[in-house]
Amino acid sequence: MLLSEPSWRLALGGTIADRANVAGFSAGAYSAMLIMGARVAYSQFEPGNPVKTPIWGPREFPNLVNQLQVLQANPIFRESWERRHGDYSDARFRSAAVIAPGRTVLCLAAVSLQRIRNPIQIFGGDADTVAPPTDCCEWLHNNVAGSSLEVLSGGVGHYTFLPEGSETGVKADPELFHDKPGAKRSAIHKHVARSIANFFNRA
Repeated sequence: MLLSEPSWRLALGGTIADRANVAGFSAGAYSAMLIMGARVAYSQFEPGNPVKTPIWGPREFPNLVNQLQVLQANPIFRESWERRHGDYSDARFRSAAVIAPGRTVLCLAAVSLQRIRNPIQIFGGDADTVAPPTDCCEWLHNNVAGSSLEVLSGGVGHYTFLPEGSETGVKADPELFHDKPGAKRSAIHKHVARSIANFFNRA
């Protein structure tokens, strides 16, 4: 864990004792919730999951469902898979900023979310079709008592929260860096960064 590794602290320009905050985007938001104490009820694509989805995998691995049997034959994957219901909470983290949480959060056990008492700030985008805020952000917000939710308006998509693209990045994957007219990525980033800084300072 980073909190146990002293070498990186000085490079950040500040001193950190034994407490920190965590922020995560999309799948990283799911990881942040695990650190806060959420527990996995089901993996999103496992056959026994009662929450059925028409999606066969994430954008980066669109045929994941078809590959699960092959992956299960890999002992490293299987070991990780068998740990999915474990407790990954870390009391050293006092709060979490959760940005455009992906559909994986719908597979978290509601009872575990309802036990969370740490401050949670959730951000979503009104034009997010990958993880619509009405499906993901609101569900998470409704299950975590005391959490805060802000859905940014003006055509904010899922990937609007990613950094602005370089020329190479835009050529390689233009979808990640194309925003709706009126959605200024740099301004949205400044707003979210400022909001998170204020939130962490209060936590």
